[in-house]
Amino acid sequence: MNLFKISIIMINYNRTEYIKEAIQSVLDQSLKDWELVIVDDGSTDSSENIIKSFSEKDDRIVYFKNEENLGIVYSRNKTLKNSKADLVAVLDSDDIWVDNFKLEKQVGKFKENKNLVLVGGGVIEIDKNGKEKKRYLNPNSDEKIRKNILFKNPFAHSSVMFKKSIVEGVGGYNNLEIGEDYDLWLRLGKEGKFLNLDDYLVKYRVHSKNTCNTKIIQALKNNIILVLKYRKFYGRFYIAITRRLFRYIVGLVLFKTKR
Repeated sequence: MNLFKISIIMINYNRTEYIKEAIQSVLDQSLKDWELVIVDDGSTDSSENIIKSFSEKDDRIVYFKNEENLGIVYSRNKTLKNSKADLVAVLDSDDIWVDNFKLEKQVGKFKENKNLVLVGGGVIEIDKNGKEKKRYLNPNSDEKIRKNILFKNPFAHSSVMFKKSIVEGVGGYNNLEIGEDYDLWLRLGKEGKFLNLDDYLVKYRVHSKNTCNTKIIQALKNNIILVLKYRKFYGRFYIAITRRLFRYIVGLVLFKTKR
């Protein structure tokens, strides 16, 4: 029998200015039967001190540290390996859960529908200072998500909850430079049903460390590769690949113009 109903996985790398808010948003959840598994990927700032200040007071918080920076995919899979529950929620250390009933709502959906493999929700996009930039709800039903998933990633990473057993069955996070979450969702869709809640669940932080031009170009390139790879499993491939190619070309032009 699992010790916890939910495992929450978080990776951290030099997020001193943000991680306290992220952890506090977990503590504020209405559902208390959880563990928080944090892997620090060789941070050189004071992140470790902040994490320890929480873990020393709450034994539900489990902390691991990589002695050197081993990368986001290695660290994500390490959190998965060390989690104990089959239902896993993700929260990146620079994001914040804004709905205190998030976990409770998502667990309820998994109880209602045994075929679900992935449940996400709405997003409030914020800047580095926490100021709201925009908010949006993603396609909600399995049918709508499958119809649109090749056009864009319909799940905010820090909003999702998934079944660990299914994720492990498809191989966990693949070693991609960027877009490892999108690739995982596309594989999960072959195993079961999708769902997005019509609730705003997370504040997703956009800042210089996660939106540099080189990352944007790499993401656009990876998206084309993923659309081609999964074209047989989801709808509207030809429209999707045309749009992806157009965005990539425009991105390259803008990138070269700025240099």
